[in-house]
Amino acid sequence: MPAVVHELIPIDMLRVNESARIAEVHGPQPLVQRLEELGLREGTVIRLVKTGEPLLLAVNGHRLSFRADSSTMIFVEPISVEQARSS
Repeated sequence: MPAVVHELIPIDMLRVNESARIAEVHGPQPLVQRLEELGLREGTVIRLVKTGEPLLLAVNGHRLSFRADSSTMIFVEPISVEQARSS
């Protein structure tokens, strides 16, 4: 059976209450490292709580306010509710 391939989207394209797995984080190394320290690293499952500027994310049982920056891009893979619960 072929593997299902999901398209990566920018984090700010998620809909409210949609869950996703972080696939890629691009930007200057100090910023990427800081995002990783906050829990925004490849493989982490997040949920969008509120759209706008800043985004409000649910990350590892915590809420994180995230303001997108032109020098930093986070790409995610949307996942189902069942996948989010098992992660």
